[in-house]
Amino acid sequence: MKFVSIVSGTSADGLTVISVELNGYNRNTDFKISSGKTFPFSKKLRSRLLDAAEGSRLSAEEFSRLSWDLGNEIVRSVTSLDVDYDVISFSGHTIYHGPSLGRNDFGTLQIGEISLLVARSGKTAVSDYRITDMSHRGLGAPLIALSDYIIFGDSGIMTLNIGGIANITYLGKEGTIAFDTGPGNMLIDQAMA
Repeated sequence: MKFVSIVSGTSADGLTVISVELNGYNRNTDFKISSGKTFPFSKKLRSRLLDAAEGSRLSAEEFSRLSWDLGNEIVRSVTSLDVDYDVISFSGHTIYHGPSLGRNDFGTLQIGEISLLVARSGKTAVSDYRITDMSHRGLGAPLIALSDYIIFGDSGIMTLNIGGIANITYLGKEGTIAFDTGPGNMLIDQAMA
């Protein structure tokens, strides 16, 4: 099955869009990445996304418009890549993520109107990974653990992903453990802005 996968990280530097073909299930999954590109955000959109994530007060209209504008950026980026796909994969752009860690004051919020691409392409979308994981008692992050498992198996190694937020995945015979470790490139990105 052919996917177009869209990632918008917490650094808010742009959208990374890849075309990948997946066949199989779990550890027996074969994958082939055929193309990919990062589409940088405009300074204005990046600033709006970072402001929203940092807790700036936005009206419901402003918040909705931001999510809609990100959705339009997704449509432009995927259309520009010009790839064939069956399914759209987009976790959303994270504005807030607070896993429970035993508390009752948790939640997560992602934006980006993927429905705009669905309407334009007629394809199915898979999204809302964080809230789905949290509703099954997960932490909602990191989202990379299954990919690490498909690539490396239960080989007893640890992977480090230094994205906007850094995270570690341990792949052992007794199971997989994955968790965020703290700020990653987002601090460097802010210093360079």
